[in-house]
Amino acid sequence: MTPALTGCLVHTRSVLKTRLPDIVRNATLDQLLKQVDERNAAIQSMTLYVRMSTSTGGSLQGEVKESQLQWIHHCRQAGADQRDSDIAHRG
Repeated sequence: MTPALTGCLVHTRSVLKTRLPDIVRNATLDQLLKQVDERNAAIQSMTLYVRMSTSTGGSLQGEVKESQLQWIHHCRQAGADQRDSDIAHRG
């Protein structure tokens, strides 16, 4: 006889502990919005890479179907109110 495995598979991993900041700053909503607007205006381009993996099915269905989606989004600032975007989608 071979032993049967039952139960749940549990995986535990270590993560860094969070720490409170040494310096705490105060700002009004208007000051925060101004800072965000200034940082946003300084951005000339950005690229977003997304990779998602999914699996469906299992032992009850008798099969597992795995799929993967890769998505790349390029955004370049063309003018004050215009943005030029390119999207590459592979499935």
